Amino acid sequence: MRTCKKCGESKLMEGFRIDRRDRRYWTCRVCENADRRGRRNLERDRIQRRVWYYQRGGKALTQARTRRWREQSGYNGCGDPERKRCLSLVSRAVKDGRLLRGNCEECGSGKTEAHHDDYSKPLDVRWLCQPCHQARHHPFLKEPVHVALREGAL
Repeated sequence: MRTCKKCGESKLMEGFRIDRRDRRYWTCRVCENADRRGRRNLERDRIQRRVWYYQRGGKALTQARTRRWREQSGYNGCGDPERKRCLSLVSRAVKDGRLLRGNCEECGSGKTEAHHDDYSKPLDVRWLCQPCHQARHHPFLKEPVHVALREGAL
């Protein structure tokens, strides 16, 4: 006799499948079959979604919806070609040694990111740590915690 880990019923050993190494499973055949049916249904749903997306116009509808959202929201995020170009130029300049990474201008931290005040000047950057950089882009947020700690405000 063995107790199934799924349903908790005690059943004869014949009610449990045998694996490749001649060991019995800990779930009974009934629970195992129910699990397989559930996985099969999930797989069928996934395939149906893929068919809708690629063969029945779902891809075009999704792209159109995304395009409308970007136009309405004014999104330019990573799609901004000038910003991408500046980030690429700074990255290459740092790797080549033409531009040296400095400490944070706000708090003096050593791990910094490049901040552009003007994207038309790609190598004219200010070095800011990640919290100070976020504070620069989102001024409505509170002052970065590490700066407040250093100044004794907290």
